[in-house]
Amino acid sequence: MCRFTFFLSIKILIICIIIFSKFSFSQNINNSSQRYLIKADKKYFVSYFQDTKDAIKFPFRWSSKQWLFAGGISLAGVFVYTQDEQIRNIFQKNQSQTADDFSKYFCEPFGSGLYSLPLLAGFFSYGAIAKDSRAKFVALTGLKAFVISTGFTQVIKQLTHRHRPGQNNPPNPNIWDGPFSDIEYTSFPSGHSAAIFSIATVIASEYNDTFWVPIVSYTIAGLASVSRIYDDEHWASDVFFGAVLGYAIGKLVYNNSGKRFTFSPVSSSGGFGFSVIYSLK
Repeated sequence: MCRFTFFLSIKILIICIIIFSKFSFSQNINNSSQRYLIKADKKYFVSYFQDTKDAIKFPFRWSSKQWLFAGGISLAGVFVYTQDEQIRNIFQKNQSQTADDFSKYFCEPFGSGLYSLPLLAGFFSYGAIAKDSRAKFVALTGLKAFVISTGFTQVIKQLTHRHRPGQNNPPNPNIWDGPFSDIEYTSFPSGHSAAIFSIATVIASEYNDTFWVPIVSYTIAGLASVSRIYDDEHWASDVFFGAVLGYAIGKLVYNNSGKRFTFSPVSSSGGFGFSVIYSLK
C-alpha cells in the first residue's frame, strides 16, 4: 500500500509540473512571434551526430578562462576522489527504511529514465496538443541530451573499468582496470547522474525566466545523483564527474538546438532585401 501511494504521488507531482508549466512557463513567451526551429525530422536526428562531434571538439575551442574553469572543476573532482572512502562510510552508517524507499522510488527512477523520459514525453504531448512550441523544444532537446550523455558515459566506462563499491571486499576506490578488461566494472562515471543532469540542464536553461524551475530541476538531479552513493552503486567522484558531464552536454546540446533564425527587412543604397540573424539564446 505504501509503495502504491508513493508511485501515485510521484505521478501526480509530474502531471502537476506539466500542467502548471502552462501558466508559469509561458508568461513571458509569445510562441507565435518566437519560433523554436526544431522538430522530429531527419535534420533533428542528424543533429545527434553533429552535437556529438561538437562535444568531442569543444575542449579544443576553449578560451584560457574556460580552461582555468575546467582545471578548477578537475581539481575539485580530484579532491572528491581522495575522499571517496570516507564519504561512502558516512552514507552507509546513516541508512534507514525511509531513506531506502525515498531513494528507490523517487531518486533512482529519475536517473534511470523511468520518470525523466515520461516527463519529456509529457512535455512533447502537451506541446503538440496546446501548440506550445517551447514545450516541444524542451522535449526533443532534453531527449537528445539524454541520449548523447548516455553514450559518452558508456564510452568512458569501457575505457576506465572502475570497480563499484560493492564489487570488492573490502571496498576499494582505487581499482581501475582500464580498457579491454571485464565489462562488469563500470563505476566511472555515474550514468544516472549524467543523464538526469543533462535533462535538468535543458529544462533549467529554457525556463530560467521562472525562478523555481532551475531550483526544482537541479534539486531533483542532485537527489538522484546522491542516491547512487547512498545505494552503494557509485563512489562520490563517479557522481561528481557524471553530474559535470551531464551538465556540460546539456548546455552544449541546448545551445546548439537553441539556434534561431530571425528575418528582418533591410534597405540600403544598393537596394532592398532581408537580413538573417542566426542567434543562440
